[in-house]
Amino acid sequence: PELEAMLALLSVLALAAVSAVSANDCRTDAPKAWLANVVAFDPDHQLYHNDTTDYFVHAHMAYDENIQAKRTIEMAVVGNDKPELLDVLELFDRKEAYVVNIRAKTCQKFDIKYPFIPVSPPQFANFTGMTTIGVAGLDGIDLKQYEARDEKAGVALYQTYTARDCIPVRHDFISDDTGFHYAQLSDVLVGIPDRTVFDIPEVCRK
Repeated sequence: PELEAMLALLSVLALAAVSAVSANDCRTDAPKAWLANVVAFDPDHQLYHNDTTDYFVHAHMAYDENIQAKRTIEMAVVGNDKPELLDVLELFDRKEAYVVNIRAKTCQKFDIKYPFIPVSPPQFANFTGMTTIGVAGLDGIDLKQYEARDEKAGVALYQTYTARDCIPVRHDFISDDTGFHYAQLSDVLVGIPDRTVFDIPEVCRK
């Protein structure tokens, strides 16, 4: 009886916790600017511009959806190439990207020809349910999941957020051009303490 009572209490607590966080809607409540550690990769081997698109990246990212800008300091492996330590700045509003090879101290500028894909779910995204990492009602972390198809960008989105604060945890998408892309976020800090993070690197201004 005592065990049954305890299990019943845990169930009630878990239900209460889920009910409390379910009122959040990450389509409106997800943060638009943050810092985070990111692990991203593409396991596919589809042809794209006469090259495979497979890559693996471990990065620290600054992200601001309001100005459509991303800055990453990353250890990147593309295809069968050796790992490179890169500083990548993407300014989607200007259609410009700057890639600094930190070790070689060189910079390359590129025209951005791919769409900006927000990490927060679009307004037309579908809420697909909740899941828990760990033990529900005890040490578990409740997560919310969303799916969407963005025809303009040519991507299908699969996104996961913490239920309480809508902090991004997973940002996966399938591109019509380049296939599946996986991204996992951790140690997220909401806000951008230093706005100069989106300034063009000095080595690129020489």
